Amino acid sequence: YICQCPTGFSGPRCENRNYCMPNPCSNNGLCTQTTTGYICSCSYPYAGTNCQQVISTTTTTTTTPFNPCAQSPCQNGAQCIPTGTTYICQCPTGFSGPRCENRNYCMPNPCSNNGRCTQTTTGYICSCSYPYTGTNCQQIISTTTATVAIATQAPCPSCVCIMTPCPLVIVTNPCSPNPCQNMGGCAVQNNAAQCYCSNYYSGYYCQYRYTGRSLTSNACNKTCLNGGRCYIDEQRGGVERCSCSNEYYGSRCELVNRPKSCSSKNPCMNKAKCVTTKSGSQCICQKGTSGILCEKIHRSSNTQYCPLNCQAGGTCVYVKSTPQCRCPKGRTGRLCESRSGKSLSM
Repeated sequence: YICQCPTGFSGPRCENRNYCMPNPCSNNGLCTQTTTGYICSCSYPYAGTNCQQVISTTTTTTTTPFNPCAQSPCQNGAQCIPTGTTYICQCPTGFSGPRCENRNYCMPNPCSNNGRCTQTTTGYICSCSYPYTGTNCQQIISTTTATVAIATQAPCPSCVCIMTPCPLVIVTNPCSPNPCQNMGGCAVQNNAAQCYCSNYYSGYYCQYRYTGRSLTSNACNKTCLNGGRCYIDEQRGGVERCSCSNEYYGSRCELVNRPKSCSSKNPCMNKAKCVTTKSGSQCICQKGTSGILCEKIHRSSNTQYCPLNCQAGGTCVYVKSTPQCRCPKGRTGRLCESRSGKSLSM
């Protein structure tokens, strides 16, 4: 839709009012818009809120010289300097406009630690540089809670953008949510999700279905970059998706993560070391952590993710969100505690 605004209003929804349209100042007065209304700058010999009054310069006995600063037209402590029949307002720091009526909240800059100040209609907003935060960038962010990463467009290394939201330090469970499809069981192996498929499915995420002895799947035509693999997400209506390696992300694995730089303020987390290589900066993670900025903390074994104590070599897996034991040949039962002549498929 398009909003056709009446006179004096503008904006996509006519939400902005222009107090100077039509001009409220009489006798060729100059109208200046302010945040709350307008101010009329009158030409001699007119005065008043709307330049509607004629200044009288004579009395019954003497002629009084006209002083354009007599009515103190300058605001916010500005100095009025007469120039013939008009005046100039010399504004103090932080104010501007013909009568110093406009306040500049960013002058002087209220943002500490090289923060960038952005003026708003009612105040200001500070955009802080890492690792600072707060209304005026006065607080230091703990490196165990947040940091900043840079996402670089892989086909075009010169193109950069800020990745949001910033990654948080988390203890990750690769099986939550369960990435395995078609009732596949998920277990954690080497800090990564491993899918155990039922009899009729195969593939990294159990996304391919066997028909007889042949493996069939719908054609996946999506182009995945940087070694990404295309697969059909049957759990979400057969949507084509790309499975990316840890170094890349995006709908086509087109984005590569890495720290912006190895500055004096180390962007790497959890005591990781930041090094500069020919391809850019990267974090060398300590044992038990991973991620582009080493922001992920891993538990030591699958048993801490999956709560069942499976016996006789059984593996605890998640089927959707329910933990179950996948038993080896010859074992059965909830915890693989019983012997059986049959085996459950892994």
